[in-house]
Amino acid sequence: MAVETSDKLLLTVGDLCRMLSISRSSFFSLRSAGRVPLQPVRLSTKLLYRRAEVEAWVAQNCPAAEKWIQLQECSR
Repeated sequence: MAVETSDKLLLTVGDLCRMLSISRSSFFSLRSAGRVPLQPVRLSTKLLYRRAEVEAWVAQNCPAAEKWIQLQECSR
């Protein structure tokens, strides 16, 4: 039985791309350009992203890494 993306705490790159409606290549291009500041959790060879962090980032209109770090520091 497959787990729905909305039920997962950790998202694969594919899950994340589906949520953002972008391709994998676009995701990795944006990430290398500093536009995706999300920190992955590495389990073996998989990169996984915390759903809560992704949702918080999207709620803030997907700011670039520098702005995201500032927002995170202000919220502490």
